[in-house]
Amino acid sequence: MPPRTIDSLGVDISTRYAQDQKILDQKLIKEARSIPPQTEIDSTTIFYPSELDQLFHMDQRGIVWGEVDEPPLYAEQTRRIFTSQIVPSLGSEEKREKQIQRIHAIAGKQESESKRPESENYDFAWQKVQLKTQRNEEAKKLEEMFATLSLLEKDYSEITSYRSQYQKG
Repeated sequence: MPPRTIDSLGVDISTRYAQDQKILDQKLIKEARSIPPQTEIDSTTIFYPSELDQLFHMDQRGIVWGEVDEPPLYAEQTRRIFTSQIVPSLGSEEKREKQIQRIHAIAGKQESESKRPESENYDFAWQKVQLKTQRNEEAKKLEEMFATLSLLEKDYSEITSYRSQYQKG
């Protein structure tokens, strides 16, 4: 049997290889976003753990505690104080929407409570209007902050996926 080389395989094989590489690259980008920050591995570690590391649980990063499903909200409960992320994760899009709805609900609830006659202890009417505008401004600022952090989180995940793609070669 003569030895087989790449040039003897034909054009179909090269075309198939190029198509597979396109699918693989897209798959890497999509899958990189689904990897939670809990699975990050530091490239440098301290040989002797200090008491400060033990106090802040920095030595327990990535310890597998069992081969069972993790409890609900486990990833949020085990957040360490120090991470390598620039932007904290706000969770899924649904969770962010719920948080924004809660902000609006709280602002609306406070506004409806201030309309009750027994709670009118303002000296002047302008104080009530000023308080209402302050609450609306705070709700708007929080909503803008969520939108900005959401964009930063998307950018960060895209950068991370490209970085891991280029590191793999």
